[in-house]
Amino acid sequence: MTRFDAPWDTSLRATTAVGVVLVLGVTAVPVALALGEGLPAGAMVFAVVGPVLATLFLPVMWAFAPADFVLEGSRLLVRRNGLGPVEIPLSSIRTVGELPADGLRGAWRTLGTSGFFGHFGRFRSRSLGDFRMYATRSRGLVAVRTADALFVLSPEPPRAFVEAVLARAPAAREAEPGQAGSAASGRPGLRTAWVVALAVGVPVLAVGATLAVAWARAPTSIRVEGGEVLVERNRWSPERIPLARVRDVEPLAPDRLRGLRRVSGYAAGGVRYGTFRTPGLGTFELYAARRGECVLLETPEGRVVVAPDDPAAFLAAVRAEVQARP
Repeated sequence: MTRFDAPWDTSLRATTAVGVVLVLGVTAVPVALALGEGLPAGAMVFAVVGPVLATLFLPVMWAFAPADFVLEGSRLLVRRNGLGPVEIPLSSIRTVGELPADGLRGAWRTLGTSGFFGHFGRFRSRSLGDFRMYATRSRGLVAVRTADALFVLSPEPPRAFVEAVLARAPAAREAEPGQAGSAASGRPGLRTAWVVALAVGVPVLAVGATLAVAWARAPTSIRVEGGEVLVERNRWSPERIPLARVRDVEPLAPDRLRGLRRVSGYAAGGVRYGTFRTPGLGTFELYAARRGECVLLETPEGRVVVAPDDPAAFLAAVRAEVQARP
């Protein structure tokens, strides 16, 4: 058995480190928010499992990445970190040769990854056509062409690898310098693919996590129950305002919400929650699951505006509590 290493170049180390930090950072945000809110068990599972599943992307990509290259018996093996090897029968190899430093110019992925634990999967370029790549660097590559496929590999050292394959593959010949690739830089194509993946994937993950948290915290029902104003939410712990803390209550005319401005929180359609402000009311907390009549509550902590499920019944229940006090 003859083994050849697959060393990482500086570019791969940098892009992998950045990718890991971004994935962990994006998935950690909703988890931190969930833990900080003290969610009930069911809601905690919903808020945490999604980001945790997203983090599984890291070990999956690592498992697919090439670890080394081995010539064993009648096979060339591309051994991977966590999966079985890719096998290339030596009898099927027709040509083998080193790619020039600029041999991958304009290469783009059709199925795979580039810059995250390696460059592996299916690629295409004008000079090489369709090919499969298992590499951990952008230079010092070797092209292995079989009867029906082209493989681009990153063994170290590349020249010794070419000579070893030629010595063991009965039908193989060394590729002419011009046959292995084109005369332009290969690094930009791979880097461009990685930059595009980050530019698209990270914002999508961030927006998805933000929307998931916003939906989980959105109110669904507002009513009086058990001596308190209960604001139930989709997957978040409910907000509770004890009636004993309510000093006064009154229906809120629509014109008093004119000039409503969000300070912090969420507002889309009829769903609103968080801290808001109007010129007439000043700053207050708002909970609304839908458009409708609102009620103003005065508490020692400040004003709270709610849009209850049944405004008339809600107002009567709170007023009865307030007026019953000495």
